[in-house]
Amino acid sequence: MTSIDVRRMAYKDLAEIYPQFAQLMGTGEPARAMTLATLEWFFRSNPAGQSVCAGAFDGDKLVCVTSIVPKPFCIGGEAVTAAEVSAATTDAAYRGRGLFSRLVTFLIEDARDSGYAFLYATPNPASGRIFLGKLGFTPLFHWNRSARAVAWNAHPSLPGLVRRVAPVMQPAWEAAFPLRARNTACTTDDRAHSEVVGLAKANDARCAVDRTAEYLDWRYSRPGRTYGHLHCRRDDGALVGWAATAFIREGERRRIRIGDWWTTPDRNSLHSLLAGARDLAGELGATELYIAGRRPTGPEPDRRYGFVTRASQRPVIGFSLHMDVSGLHDWDYREADADMF
Repeated sequence: MTSIDVRRMAYKDLAEIYPQFAQLMGTGEPARAMTLATLEWFFRSNPAGQSVCAGAFDGDKLVCVTSIVPKPFCIGGEAVTAAEVSAATTDAAYRGRGLFSRLVTFLIEDARDSGYAFLYATPNPASGRIFLGKLGFTPLFHWNRSARAVAWNAHPSLPGLVRRVAPVMQPAWEAAFPLRARNTACTTDDRAHSEVVGLAKANDARCAVDRTAEYLDWRYSRPGRTYGHLHCRRDDGALVGWAATAFIREGERRRIRIGDWWTTPDRNSLHSLLAGARDLAGELGATELYIAGRRPTGPEPDRRYGFVTRASQRPVIGFSLHMDVSGLHDWDYREADADMF
């Protein structure tokens, strides 16, 4: 059996072998041009710093890959840079050989040398056992997944009986859990508004991704994705809520997915923002309004707003490099904080 070589790869290295990278990540031939554009965005354009990728090679063949992407944080009023473990996969024929552990261990030392405060990840159950076992990561918290059906009679995940009685059930549900903007108005825009900058700090979040103007411009320029921005304002023009949305098709399911959001601490602001998002979902023909994240303090989408909520099976986990990760339990987490949105 040949030995497997593990090495660091910068963007220029990935650009040379991106067809292998794309194949390993499961994208077909038509998507590879977009994959190269995504690599450019992911590895070179991030204002927090250049992402790093580690690859395992059997000769010239890329068989396992793992990456870390830097993220700016504001923790207790202090600016720090952390890194997310992301874009990890192993060729099926090479699984069970410890390659993933080797790559993450390799990247831990790279991240330590780069001065990152900590590493974090949102692993699936299989990789989670490795992270929390031999790699020594610490579980931090589970985030919430919340959804509200918009078009019940077209929603594929609802039982057939529910869909058949939808003409009766949906009006009853809407009456029991009405979503209407209260003394506010929501408007859409194709870019993040300058007022969004620093909202995590303004909201006294003890731990949050630092959403600077530069960071937001980068985060919502990912190739192959179309983002919208919803702004909720009072009659006097004051901004009380903001959400970044994406229209996602997953088979028959059509979601308006809120991957990042902020409101003032009162329930009325969140209620109005969700009302605007539900109206947007209806206009675009979505069957579901979906939001993921975790707010340590303040209101969250739950059954009071007509959402069905459950804890994600993918916890956020952390690894200390130059900072104690115990403070991350206060993380004001959004789905856009991970590489999913």
